[in-house]
Amino acid sequence: MTNIRFRTFALYAYPEAFLYTGTFISLGKVLGPQWEHFYGVIKKYFIIAGIVIAVAIVLYLLYKSNVSAIGVILVVVMISLIQDFLANEFKQFDEVVGILVPLFFAPNWTP
Repeated sequence: MTNIRFRTFALYAYPEAFLYTGTFISLGKVLGPQWEHFYGVIKKYFIIAGIVIAVAIVLYLLYKSNVSAIGVILVVVMISLIQDFLANEFKQFDEVVGILVPLFFAPNWTP
């Protein structure tokens, strides 16, 4: 299929596979049976992160093509972010962080 040597393939594929599986094993160990609760909350923020990344790519492409509409798009994005912040959209995120921080830090950690 491709003319890539196995050593080159392994050099790129294996560290990524270890990182990927290590991340999920660590999350399973830390979160345990509470994983379902976190998954429901985190899924929402992955969608938001995907939208933010898509907007960043569009802005980059507009910047590269020297379109002057970037200012208008930035203002619209900033207004929507401020509106979400003021509408208390980050309450679930605060709850998740409030649970995860004590899990990662020492037991004598106080909020």
